[in-house]
Amino acid sequence: MYLKCFFYIVFVFCSFCFKLYAQNNVVGCVNNVEKKGVPYVTVRLLYTDSILVKGTVTDSLGTFSLSNVQAGHYLLSFSSIGYKGKFYPIVMENKSLNLSPITLETDNIQLDGVTVTGSSFIRKKDYVLIIPDKQQVKHASNGYDVLYNLMIPGLTVDKRKGTVTAFAGEVTLYIDGEKATNRDVQNLRPQDIKDVEYYDVPSGKYANDIAAINYITKKYKLGGYVSVNGKQMIGYLSGDYNFSSKLVHNNTSYMLSGGYSNRKYKNNIEEEQETFYLPGGTVCRDTKLEGSRYRNDQQYALLKVNNRTDKRLLSGEMSFVRDYTPENENHTSLDYHAERVRSERWQKQENLQPSVTLHANFNLPKKQLLEFSLGGMYSDNKYQRSYWENADKSFTSVREDMYTFSFSGNYVIPFKQNNSLNIYALHHHEVTSSLYSGDYDSWQHLWYGESLLFTTYQHRINPKISLIVRPGVSLLNYRLHEHDLQQFASLRFNTMFRYQINQANQLVSYVNIGNTAPDIEYLNNVDQTIDFLQIQRGNPNIGNTKIYNGGVVFNSQYKKLNVQLNSDYMLFTDNVFFH
Repeated sequence: MYLKCFFYIVFVFCSFCFKLYAQNNVVGCVNNVEKKGVPYVTVRLLYTDSILVKGTVTDSLGTFSLSNVQAGHYLLSFSSIGYKGKFYPIVMENKSLNLSPITLETDNIQLDGVTVTGSSFIRKKDYVLIIPDKQQVKHASNGYDVLYNLMIPGLTVDKRKGTVTAFAGEVTLYIDGEKATNRDVQNLRPQDIKDVEYYDVPSGKYANDIAAINYITKKYKLGGYVSVNGKQMIGYLSGDYNFSSKLVHNNTSYMLSGGYSNRKYKNNIEEEQETFYLPGGTVCRDTKLEGSRYRNDQQYALLKVNNRTDKRLLSGEMSFVRDYTPENENHTSLDYHAERVRSERWQKQENLQPSVTLHANFNLPKKQLLEFSLGGMYSDNKYQRSYWENADKSFTSVREDMYTFSFSGNYVIPFKQNNSLNIYALHHHEVTSSLYSGDYDSWQHLWYGESLLFTTYQHRINPKISLIVRPGVSLLNYRLHEHDLQQFASLRFNTMFRYQINQANQLVSYVNIGNTAPDIEYLNNVDQTIDFLQIQRGNPNIGNTKIYNGGVVFNSQYKKLNVQLNSDYMLFTDNVFFH
């Protein structure tokens, strides 16, 4: 059993100041006629002659706060696209003021044909609809840039890495309701983005995600485009060049894209001290990396076909990826305290990966949804490694063929009050054949399959409190050639409780039970030399690693001061992966 426990407090200070006098705040909540919070409402504090004092916007639950308001008579102005504006008079004394809920009535305006001069946030029943403005689209080159320019509260967009994260973890990205890859978002033209849907508390088909972004693209009946973009870094060689083309005819679209990227650098300098506790005694070694060379090239090509109607979406995708590393070498000085030697490590690696994916999405009556995905992939992997210490040499060569198949289905049943029930099933299957030569000659064949079944129920108790419960089961089977079949049944369980205390404070608690299975890197019967003190040895009888995790997170913001308190506990059994 391997135990891991974390408890940490993170303080992020931008700049702050302390005031010695009492602070009188105006705190309130804006609801619609259904008594649900309306987010991103513009709130302005005005003098009675309509001169602006200060302003703010409501958070995702409709709450707002105005700080340091002096005594006097004021007007509060509330405005949001899709709602009728409202003025509310207040009298401020020398104490904070907690307002009764403010109700905004729906304004049934049509947005089609309206010129939007600023990005608009419109709260729908279960998501936030965001309309990018012209400047946000103009100063963007792909889907990540548009998302970054929108500055959605609570989201962090890393344009360089191509990641989007929310408070609780990574955000899943979709394009027109279909799950998107990093390349899909990078090749998405800003001028083709009509709206962006942000599911901060996901429900329905997105209930299995921590948070979700869905890009809604403009629909064309006939036409197409060709787009080219590139990026080259100066200092060390690193470039990324892509092209994409799209042709639309009625309900069918054809998209062809491809790209090339490369990285090349040399002469990294590193130092490391190691201590090895061996049966014959203790060995100390000081390692100094005196020089290195690295070069990597990647190419990809993708063809995607979509056919969409109001009732269903059918899509197919074929892709080919080549990842080639012809140079990866280190020149090192090793000091064993009694002897100094020189060592060299050289690696060469190549991966060819064709794949096919099919997806179907059916809109059923009563807003129910049925989804299926089917995918297959083949990987041709080649790996060579040489290691020298003075005149001693080690050599390993691996040729690996991997066949992967996966199938998933998702059935969504929506209920009232934005509650939903999801039934999700997945089967993943791999067959791997690896031929080792060099220091050790061996043939390894691994058969692996895992089936998962989840039921996710999301219940929104009120605008501030939501609960997600996700029980499930994992059935895992694998067998290494000439060894017995290993079978495991494991409970999967996830639950999350969210409480939005007010605009600036949030409390989240969670409990997770899961498992993870080894792959052929661990599950084998081969010895591979790392150096002449270390050998990586596989284990054909590795068990099923189980993971137990629970924690509480409190997030608070006061002006420019952000405070996060996080208590997290993790327990691993039969652990071979985590350190």
